[in-house]
Order: sequence, then C-alpha cells, then structure tokens
Amino acid sequence: MLTILIAEDNADLRKLSRLQLEKHGFSCVEVADGREAMEALKVNPIDLVLMDMNMPGLDGWEATTAIRTNEQYAHLPIIALTAYSLQGDRARATAAGCDAFHCKPVEFDSLLANIKLLLQSHSTALAVEHGLTED
Repeated sequence: MLTILIAEDNADLRKLSRLQLEKHGFSCVEVADGREAMEALKVNPIDLVLMDMNMPGLDGWEATTAIRTNEQYAHLPIIALTAYSLQGDRARATAAGCDAFHCKPVEFDSLLANIKLLLQSHSTALAVEHGLTED
C-alpha cells in the first residue's frame, strides 16, 4: 500500500484528505506543520507528500526546500497545496522543489489524477536509478 504524507495545519482538511485518499487505497500519515513533515519522513516510508504551503512555524515553502536538500528524497513527489494563491506562487513552489501545484479548495479528481501520475513517474525514476529497467 502506498503512503501519502498530508502536511496541513487545518485538522478538518487533514481528515477530509485522509478519508478521500483512503477510499482510493492509500495509507496516510498526517502532520500539522513543516517540521512535523520532516520528522515523519524520517520514521515512515512515504511515497508522496501533499504539502500545505501556508502553515505556521516551518511553512511548506521552507519544509520543501529543506526536504530537497536530502538526496534520499530527490525523487519524492511533493504536491504544493495553497489557499492563498498569488501570482508567482506556482513558480515559487517549483523553485522550492514541488512537482505540482493545486489551489484550495482542491478539486479532488484532479488532485488524484496528479497523484497517480507522479507516483508512476516516481516509480519509473527509481527503477532507472537502480538499474531495474530493460535497455
């Protein structure tokens, strides 16, 4: 079972995301800020991160940048989620290391399609990295 880390400071949104993702066969780990997200990565096998960019304390921008400094997470898909989308935020999320960007309220079917695409790409990247593909 694939595991998604949900980094979101709003407990209701975390729960809603978890319930929707579990209906589609994912396991979820929930955290309330960027610092907790970084700690969760150390102790849980995470396949993808949903990162709220505007959290108190260590926000999603800083947490994503910090996560990307660790080579172990070079191919870990991270999707930026934000309710306060300003011009340039998509580019800022990409610069921080996010693979995709969704504005809240998130259209779940679109997010789910993006999750599946990124997980497939991640799987392919890992196979290539470990020499598990046919020439």
